[in-house]
Amino acid sequence: MMVGANLESRVEGISNAVREASLELARRGHEIHYLTSAARGFLEEPPDRVIVHEVDVGEAKGYGEKARAFMLKAGVQLRRTAKREEVEVVHCHSSYPAFGAVVGGSGKLKAGKLVSIYSSGKSEAGLGDYPFQTRLALKLFKSRLAVKFDQRFFDKVVAASRGVERDLRKAVPPRKLAFVPVGVDTLTFNPGLDGSGVREELGIGADEKLVLFAGDLAPWKGAEVLLQAVRLARKSVPDLKVLVLSKGTYEFENERKAKLEALIKNLGLEGAASVVGRRKDMPRVYAASDIVALPYLANFALMDVPRSLLEAMASGKPVIASNVGGSSELVEDGGNGFLVRPGSAGELSGRIALLDEKPDLAARLGREARRTVESGYSLCATVEMLDSLYKSLAM
Repeated sequence: MMVGANLESRVEGISNAVREASLELARRGHEIHYLTSAARGFLEEPPDRVIVHEVDVGEAKGYGEKARAFMLKAGVQLRRTAKREEVEVVHCHSSYPAFGAVVGGSGKLKAGKLVSIYSSGKSEAGLGDYPFQTRLALKLFKSRLAVKFDQRFFDKVVAASRGVERDLRKAVPPRKLAFVPVGVDTLTFNPGLDGSGVREELGIGADEKLVLFAGDLAPWKGAEVLLQAVRLARKSVPDLKVLVLSKGTYEFENERKAKLEALIKNLGLEGAASVVGRRKDMPRVYAASDIVALPYLANFALMDVPRSLLEAMASGKPVIASNVGGSSELVEDGGNGFLVRPGSAGELSGRIALLDEKPDLAARLGREARRTVESGYSLCATVEMLDSLYKSLAM
């Protein structure tokens, strides 16, 4: 059974990773049960061997409210559902260790239990838009104390990156620790896709350069830094444009969008920068881009290895990523992409200009990025590891 607050979403990195792995496990003969607060839109109709159980979170509106309501209600429903369905393995998913302890550790379960932790980030960078109480709660939920409390309830604690694994070693016994990286479907995201239709829709000419912001409007993902970098880079690349996507899931998004649009105006980027809503055709959005940027300030609430980074690299795009979290686990600076200091608009603009100036370099970085994903971060590789882990824990 896969357990997570918002596993239905098609715009959340963890949700997409879990959903793709689940579907592949189902194709291999596993029966997959979902326990989540957002199930109504799951694949429109769940396929065979995938059963969705929705936790009613009531009238909760915002993303945070839904998560809190889910944590309060999911434990009881998890125990009842796992017993009724004779679930053999329960797998909780979150970047917050405390989530697993509250949900998966609530009462005895006659099943193998594991929790995947996707982020080791504890920095408060970019959290200034939140009230003090929220910042304090976020900090506590990602603390080492939460990890120590968490691991008592699980047979395995799974690290989704080597950075998370190193961090967990300080609080989790070696016998309980496992490593399973996030994987991406290299058929869905591949260099052979045609993005011309997306460019035409967005009014981007064939000769113009498009930088895709591979993130969302969360403050710690650095959209402002990219906009400032684009303003600088346009001095040498006048036809440069930038596309910023939003998810429509966070309660702060309207305010953040207004701030970014005001910044676009102040920087004189009207007509060159666009902030648009969620897209259901992300593989073709990547295909439409020339460069993919991840200018993150921190990895506080992120996957240490961002799903967007994997998707961009699998799509064969040259990536420019801040050197935070686990980005350096995938990106070799100058080998298959570029790493820049978080918050440095100057470094970011310089790399954008360099990729425009040297198209052969951009093409080579894109090819090497694709090879990196194929060599160890494919969906098939991840599912093989999960399959083996589940079989060892099944009761």
